[in-house]
Amino acid sequence: MPSLPQVVALHCVDLDTLARLAGLSQSHYSQAFKASTGAAPHQLQLQARIERSKALLLDTNGWLEAIVSATGLADAVHFGRTFRKLTNATPAAWRTDRLT
Repeated sequence: MPSLPQVVALHCVDLDTLARLAGLSQSHYSQAFKASTGAAPHQLQLQARIERSKALLLDTNGWLEAIVSATGLADAVHFGRTFRKLTNATPAAWRTDRLT
């Protein structure tokens, strides 16, 4: 059975739902989650989405828009910004570097 941080990372579970299930306010839940895992719930979700996008960038010739849609990020700009922040490379540069 996956741990709670794994569930949060792999699924789009919103903070309100998690807090309600734990019987805490969103603020208290987020603080407790970060204290126990070292990362905020949203940060784990972003990291998981970028890891998924890396696999798609390597395993498919998919267009960026299709990868953005498959990873659940808002749009290509948000995806590119988040990808660069977490990998220090643009998606295209990262793909080219890995495939050559």
